[in-house]
Amino acid sequence: MKVLFVCSASFRDDKTGDATQGRETVNALVSAGVELICVYAKYRPIRIISDDDIELTTDKLNHLIDSCDAVHLLPVSISLCRFWRGLHKKPVLGSSIFWGGFERVYIAWRTYRGFVPRLKAAAREWRNTLPFYMDHHGVDVFLPNSDAEGRCVMKCFGKNRCATYKVIPNGFAIPPFDVWSLARSEKVPETDYIVVPGVFARRKNQIGLIRALKKYRRDYKVVFMGGALDDGSYDECRAVATDNMLFLGYMSSRDKEYWKVLRHARIACLASDCETPGIAMIEAAYAGARPVITKFGGTDEYYGEHGEYLNPCFSKSIVDAVDRGWNRGRLEKTDAEAFSRFTWELVATKTKEAYKFAIEVYGRGG
Repeated sequence: MKVLFVCSASFRDDKTGDATQGRETVNALVSAGVELICVYAKYRPIRIISDDDIELTTDKLNHLIDSCDAVHLLPVSISLCRFWRGLHKKPVLGSSIFWGGFERVYIAWRTYRGFVPRLKAAAREWRNTLPFYMDHHGVDVFLPNSDAEGRCVMKCFGKNRCATYKVIPNGFAIPPFDVWSLARSEKVPETDYIVVPGVFARRKNQIGLIRALKKYRRDYKVVFMGGALDDGSYDECRAVATDNMLFLGYMSSRDKEYWKVLRHARIACLASDCETPGIAMIEAAYAGARPVITKFGGTDEYYGEHGEYLNPCFSKSIVDAVDRGWNRGRLEKTDAEAFSRFTWELVATKTKEAYKFAIEVYGRGG
């Protein structure tokens, strides 16, 4: 099996969850014996470059497509789909990493500053729910991270009549040491605390969590652990945070210090507009922090009865979920260890199965 794997050029260096998903999926597929040819998409306008940064002509790209059994686009965007429809035909799979709903419109409106930026952000999220705009024709098999995301994709995307989806769970790299034996980090409070893992971004709604806790429960100790995107949300959160809120910045999941922070958190909270789901929260659950997380994006398919779920549009819903999670306390070790099933090896296995399905149904033998 030979697959042309196309992802955003920024994924080679970005620290975001979707970039991590792309890199780790490639590594796991190669380890699983899939022959991959990796190329990268640059946008505005779309250009495809090789691994050594050489721009590929249409003829060269068509030659690569002809040499492969299928094409995998990650993530699958409107512009990339439009570009790909003009190339030679092979079964096309697309990792969606998508959620569309009113909550995304509302959180965009609430978290941006200034009327015009708010209006643009809210309009963008509303537009992403319209099939005539979300033109993904040309993709045969979508690869969402949950059934809920798959149903959302089939509802919101313009697509081929015969298109379908196959769920590929997200994963994480299990650390090569015993997380539960790690001592408390010197960077965190000496008492119980909430950890908020993941990059700072408007859609992550850290500002909404801060506002909710300031309004209803100022006594919780909160540790924010994540770097900043270029949307100003990190600085805004720092500006309005209370003395009980600590900002550690970016920490690599390969470092013991990262896992120390997760290991001794009582709960982990993400009040995002959606999570499809975030890798950092799976890691937090594996370390024993009880998940308190948005109900949007298929999160209950990952955390089930172990999680507490919130509506990020309402401060009271956020705080009530935090209170419930806090009162339940950390996960039992056996419950936490169950999250070890979300490995990149599992991702590779499921992705290979999706490749075989696409080749059989949409390829020469279909």
